[in-house]
Amino acid sequence: HYQLGSLALAGEDVASALRELEAAARKGLDDSRLHYAMARALRRSGRAEDAARQMEDFRQRKQAEAPVGVQ
Repeated sequence: HYQLGSLALAGEDVASALRELEAAARKGLDDSRLHYAMARALRRSGRAEDAARQMEDFRQRKQAEAPVGVQ
């Protein structure tokens, strides 16, 4: 679902992108790239507050994914 959502977002199909990315989240994907893609899709759909929350989730997960000593 993540890849389908990313492709839809690249093709400017924001509604499909959100649907696929939300499905990826429901199936348990919870890493920085999902939250970044969700933030982009939400921002494009005019949902700025939701996008900001996803961007904060992205930053937190990205920091947690960084190798030890790299931040």
